[in-house]
Amino acid sequence: MNTPASRWVRELTADGNAPTPAEEAVLGEVLLAIRRVRHGSVHLTLQDAKVVQIETTEKKRL
Repeated sequence: MNTPASRWVRELTADGNAPTPAEEAVLGEVLLAIRRVRHGSVHLTLQDAKVVQIETTEKKRL
């Protein structure tokens, strides 16, 4: 079994249930959004316990 590289993914799957392929895709998109934003925020919009939208707001520091 592959061990997820990110600590927060390991914590999410601590009960032994591996994420589904759809959940893996969402986790990948969230991780990409977090890695891209240097100063700002990442907002997740949920509907029926599923991520339906990821918004990023980035501030430019001069």
